[in-house]
Amino acid sequence: MYVLVDQVTIDTLPDDALLYVFGFYLARRRSKVEAWHTLVHVCRRWRILVFGSPRHLNLRIKCTNKTLAVRERLDIWPTLPIVISGTFDLKTDPDNIRAALEHHNRICQISLYLFDLRIIKIASLEEPFPILTDLDFGAIGFFQPFDPNPSKFLGGPGSAHLLRSLTLRDLGIPDLLQLLLATPNLVFLCLHNIRSNVLPDEMVATLSSLTRLEILDLCITPPINRSRPGSENQPLLTRTVLPSLTVLKITNGMKNVEDFMARIDAPLLDRLHISIDLPYFDPVILLNIPHLRFISHIPKLRAPDEARIGFRYPRDSKAWIEFVFSTQVSYRVILLEFTSREPEWQIPCLAQFCRSPFFPLPTLKHLYIDRGECERSRQRWHDDTQTTRWLELLQPFVAVKNLYVTKEFALHIVHALQELVGERVMEVLPTLENVSIGEFEPSGPVHQLLKEFVSARQLVGYPLTISRWD
Repeated sequence: MYVLVDQVTIDTLPDDALLYVFGFYLARRRSKVEAWHTLVHVCRRWRILVFGSPRHLNLRIKCTNKTLAVRERLDIWPTLPIVISGTFDLKTDPDNIRAALEHHNRICQISLYLFDLRIIKIASLEEPFPILTDLDFGAIGFFQPFDPNPSKFLGGPGSAHLLRSLTLRDLGIPDLLQLLLATPNLVFLCLHNIRSNVLPDEMVATLSSLTRLEILDLCITPPINRSRPGSENQPLLTRTVLPSLTVLKITNGMKNVEDFMARIDAPLLDRLHISIDLPYFDPVILLNIPHLRFISHIPKLRAPDEARIGFRYPRDSKAWIEFVFSTQVSYRVILLEFTSREPEWQIPCLAQFCRSPFFPLPTLKHLYIDRGECERSRQRWHDDTQTTRWLELLQPFVAVKNLYVTKEFALHIVHALQELVGERVMEVLPTLENVSIGEFEPSGPVHQLLKEFVSARQLVGYPLTISRWD
C-alpha cells in the first residue's frame, strides 16, 4: 500500500525552521565570513529573515586588503559587526584601512599585518573598540616600532572588556605591560618576537591580573644586559599563581625561560611547550643547562606514560623531547624543543636536560625515538663519539620497558646498545623488555648487530623481544 504525500517546498517552512536551516548552512561554511550574501540574494523573504536575526546567524562584514571601495561597501549593508583582515603595504590604498577603522564601534575582529611604519601609524588602535573580541596585529619584518599611548590603546585600560584573544607579532613595544592592562579579560595571549623593556617579575605581575587567561604563547626579547642593579643576588619573590592557565608556550634563551618559569605556579596546566635557541655552541652551555625546577611545581605533569625524542636537521637544526601523560579523560604534554646551529651537540644537550633531577622520568614506560629526516644520521652511525652520546641520552630512562625506534635512527641506537656487553649490559635501559624497530628485517644489518646485546641480556635473566614497528 502506498501513501501519496504532496511535495513540500522550502517556501512552506515556517520562519523558525528556515532560520535553523540558515544557521546550519552558515556553520558549514564557517571559514567564509560573508556566506550570508548567498542567502539574502535568493528572495525578499529570505533577506528579511537573515537581516532580522543578525546575532542568531552571527552576521559580519569582512574588509580585507583586496576589498575595493570600503566606505561604499559599509554604507550599502546594514550596520553589522565588521571583521578586518589582511596584509597591507604601501601599494595598498591606506584609505581602506582608515575607512574600516573609522567604524571602531562595530569592529569585532582584527587580523592586520603591515609592512611599513607609516601604515602602522595609521592603524594605531587608539580608539575604543567596545565589541572587539579578537585582535591579531603585527609587522612584516622584525621589530617594527609600535608605540601607541598606553592610556589610549583600545580606548584605555579596561575599555576592551570583550577582548578574549590578543596576538602581537614582530613589534617593538616600550610600554607592553601598560597595553596588557587594557585587556583584563583575555583568554588567549600570544606575544611573538616582541622587543620590550620587560623583566620577568614585571611580566608575571601583569599576567597575574589576567585571571581568565587559559593559553599563553610568549616570546619576548629584552634588550641585552638589561637587569635591575643587584637583582642577580636577590632571592625570588613568592611564586605567582596563574589560576586558569592550561596551555603555555615560552620561547627564549635558557636564562629567560628559567627566570620566568621560576616565578609562576599554574595548577591547571596540562600543555607545556618550551622552545630554546642555542645559536652557537659554547662548552659552558652544558654546565648551565637549566634544571627545569619548575616542573616539580606542576601537579599534572609529574608522571608521564611515554616520551618521544625527535631530531630534524640540517634543515632547521631542531631537536625535541616530548613527554605524554594520557588517560581516558585527558591528554597532557610537556614538549622541550631547542634549535642549535651545530647539530652534533643536540644529543649532549638533550642528555643534560634529561639528567635534571626534576625531569619526570621514574614512571615512564614507553620511549619513542622517531621523526628522523637526515641523511647525515645514516652516515655517522659508526662514529664512536656519537655512540657514547646516544648511551648518555638513554641512561636516565631507567624505567622504560618498551623502546620504539624508526629506521632512520635504528643503526644509531643498535650500534650504541651493542657496546653494552659483559658487565655493562645493564648500565642503560635496565628494565627494557621490548624493542620495536621501523621496517625491521630479521635478516638485515640491524638484526645482526642486535644479536650480541640480546644474548648478553638473556644471560643475566632479562630477555628481550625484538619486533617490527609499523
